[in-house]
Amino acid sequence: MAASGCIGSAWYVMSLGGAYDNDLLPAFAIMAVFTGMALSSLAAPGHLWEAILTPLVGAICCVACLCQLALLRYDIQAQLPTQRDVAAGQQLIATLSELPGDVLLPTHGYYTTLAGKRSYFHASTISDVLNEKRRQLGPDLYREIHTAIQEHRFGAIIVEETWPPDRFNVDVYYTLHGTIFDDPSVFWTVTGARTRPQFIYLPKEEAASSSISQTR
Repeated sequence: MAASGCIGSAWYVMSLGGAYDNDLLPAFAIMAVFTGMALSSLAAPGHLWEAILTPLVGAICCVACLCQLALLRYDIQAQLPTQRDVAAGQQLIATLSELPGDVLLPTHGYYTTLAGKRSYFHASTISDVLNEKRRQLGPDLYREIHTAIQEHRFGAIIVEETWPPDRFNVDVYYTLHGTIFDDPSVFWTVTGARTRPQFIYLPKEEAASSSISQTR
């Protein structure tokens, strides 16, 4: 039951859009637990012939596990940010803290928390809800987000290259003000989807006036 739950949940999540290797962690975790339990059972007392066979099998299994760990070894330094990335990250937090009001950063919401501002939804989670046909939350959620953007509840919206600005009509009610990073080589993710926050959108006053006149 434990294996079915962990492996089944990992398989289900991997079948969804936007999944990545880290979603396999439950499956690998349960296999690691069962491997330890199996190795432990080899040391259990048994018949006379098992007294000779069991240590041999146990030794082979332990050597196999060590070989597997050696084969899976990788350079941890490749997962660490460089000094230029650290400086770029500090620049990002400083830019966020200087922007007026709340800032919507749909793909990296925790950066706004570091800048002392509120954190909002994550784009991947919203996509899961909007694409889930079995739920009735999609239309209401989309309408709520669209209304917040239309009413300029955010002092700024920051998106990345892969997040289209026409989503939720961001480009209708906000205008591109500038970019965060001038250097094209810094602050990219080192694993998973290659992404970074980049484009700053500020409220478009003429869009708000047009929206009010249409409502009237």
